[in-house]
Amino acid sequence: MIISSCVIGGLLLSAVAPGNRVRASSVNGLKPLHAICSSLFYACVKIGEWTTLSQCVFVIFILPIMFEAAKRCEWSFRWPIAACFAAFCLFASQMTPTLYAQSDLGAGRQINIYYYAYYMMLVFIVFYVLGWMHKRYCGVIDFIELKKMIRTHIWSMLLIVMFVWGVGCFSYHITKMTSVQTLLAVLNGSVAQYDAEYDEIIEQIKNTRDGIAIKNVSTVPAFFGGLKLGENNEFFEERMADYFNVSYIDIE
Repeated sequence: MIISSCVIGGLLLSAVAPGNRVRASSVNGLKPLHAICSSLFYACVKIGEWTTLSQCVFVIFILPIMFEAAKRCEWSFRWPIAACFAAFCLFASQMTPTLYAQSDLGAGRQINIYYYAYYMMLVFIVFYVLGWMHKRYCGVIDFIELKKMIRTHIWSMLLIVMFVWGVGCFSYHITKMTSVQTLLAVLNGSVAQYDAEYDEIIEQIKNTRDGIAIKNVSTVPAFFGGLKLGENNEFFEERMADYFNVSYIDIE
């Protein structure tokens, strides 16, 4: 109750903050009903986009675990269609606020949250459908033998995973994988060079109390993306100057 009260209090405080009106005035949102309908539409789009061979393999692996959990659960599992639809609606409801506020699904960090929730929805649907099948067809399907068969063919599952991984490496190119890029960056010295350049920049700033012009980092490891200093960005330069307590910083 204490945690819930703090969360609800923070939500209310955030909702009544006057800055919301300022930010809302700069964007155009959807009407409430339009936002709800759009949420259902985009939920279908995202599920179709994210349900690939990798997710199918994931479902295969969790089948024995979810079946064991469903078998021990005391739920009646009488409404599989309604339960799956409710899970889908809960997944879609996350998208409604941003559509209502700004007519889109939000920034990448919000898309990430939708993606994690997609897996939670997927696990719940698998769990509920297996529970329904167990309750309805327990006398028809020998689930114990089915589980043994799945365990017996675990090596087949591993081969499927290796196949998916191999296809992914071939289509995406193995050097684009974060782990491979990290290893290559360590081996070619770009990480050490990046660190040394940043240390030099910090020392230059710390050794002055007046304005200073600094050169941007020249070496950025591939897996870091575009993590250079903000070029031609007055806001970034001003915040950086405030942090180091100098009059100004110019990034060349």
